[in-house]
Amino acid sequence: MPVSKADLVIRGGPIFQSLQSLSVDALAVGSGRVLAGGSDADIEPLVGPSTRVVELRGRSAMPGFNDAHQHLLSIGRAMMQVNLRPDAVATLDELLAAVEAGVAQTPAGGWVIGGGYDHYRLDVKRHPLRQELDRVSPDNPVFIKRTCGHMGVANSRALALAGVDESTPDPPGGHIDKSGGRPTGLLQERAQELTLSIVPPVSRDALVQALERAGHHMLSRGVTSVMDAAVG
Repeated sequence: MPVSKADLVIRGGPIFQSLQSLSVDALAVGSGRVLAGGSDADIEPLVGPSTRVVELRGRSAMPGFNDAHQHLLSIGRAMMQVNLRPDAVATLDELLAAVEAGVAQTPAGGWVIGGGYDHYRLDVKRHPLRQELDRVSPDNPVFIKRTCGHMGVANSRALALAGVDESTPDPPGGHIDKSGGRPTGLLQERAQELTLSIVPPVSRDALVQALERAGHHMLSRGVTSVMDAAVG
């Protein structure tokens, strides 16, 4: 009886199998299932003319990870926003330039949302101020979220649309940062909802695109399945 040929063979390096049997040197896959694992000699008969062979050249391979608590939609939407993570912006000027670039790609009056900044890792060691965001976006409302997700900064236009001014009290579970009685733009915890609640809803197509981008991002990191915490 002829031996079925593999669709994919991985060989040339340690391939993690389990804690009991640790690793094998080669692995054959066919029709989406593992056909066999063993030495190069064991797997060689499964290599056919149409088999894709991946040579590890001493590198290790292991099964894809499962992330048991993830927020795919949040990740995807963040990837579609202005990237303010420390690996992208190291100074306040770079942060403002990134926001300004986001404004240039947004229709007049449209919201500009950014995320991922860490004020401890900025050169100024503080949160941006609303007046600084105003300089690069006087007309478009802006909200940038800190990397932790528990706070963010709004520009004056966003605060005005949200009805936040000197007389606005802290909402339950939130804090509006003020200096000299005037909002600095920093909104903590539930106070962020004052602005985020009035951001127009994202279209269905944009949500699908966000999920796809998050999925590709996960796959690029070796995560092949996730449990979305918002779904269960």
